[in-house]
Amino acid sequence: MEEVFFVINENNLVLDKVLVEYNEAPIFFVCKDERNYFISSCIDIEEERYIVVEVTLSRLSKMLHEKITMREVILQANKFWDVRVGEDVTKDEVAEKNIREIPLDSLPYEGAFLKIATRDLENYAEKIDSHLYGKGVWENKTSEIFEYVNIGIWDFMEQYKADLQCSYESVIKENRKKDSNSNYDKLAYDKNLCISDIKIDFENVKINIPIAKSSKYRFAA
Repeated sequence: MEEVFFVINENNLVLDKVLVEYNEAPIFFVCKDERNYFISSCIDIEEERYIVVEVTLSRLSKMLHEKITMREVILQANKFWDVRVGEDVTKDEVAEKNIREIPLDSLPYEGAFLKIATRDLENYAEKIDSHLYGKGVWENKTSEIFEYVNIGIWDFMEQYKADLQCSYESVIKENRKKDSNSNYDKLAYDKNLCISDIKIDFENVKINIPIAKSSKYRFAA
């Protein structure tokens, strides 16, 4: 039977693989629930205190292949759970905290990589890789990838919009100075130059980024 090691946010985390142990006690290990993986590190053996972070399969695989350190796989998370063990898992004290509050002195040493020294750990690394590169995993990650891309494009376009607007307003001001006697409605003309939404088209992919209506000019043309 799988051993329930922690209960976090009403989810049972079972022990998946002990990576480092001391006197037969796990001090650096992997847990999982029904969908996600977690890294846990014991920061006080006597008080039985642990930190727990959620980890992606990609980061877990990188650590198992010595591409990132044991400390890095923890610090790349946004938050962690500080767990003080009680009489049983239902009585553990669990506190969710920002990763900036993590006790750095209690983490694995900086620059320390996990060494895959046994065939058992080699098999575990292969198992994680098979999950990572399996078809189902990539299908599930599609939405996350597009969300990441969209955020990047949006940030870029927001900065691009600001730069274009500054240039545009400078040009308009100069033109008004040179042509102050013209009778056409410059303001209406200026606004009509700047009303289109952005559409970025790739093969088989269309990403539409709507720009909220505003009293300010939307884009320079």
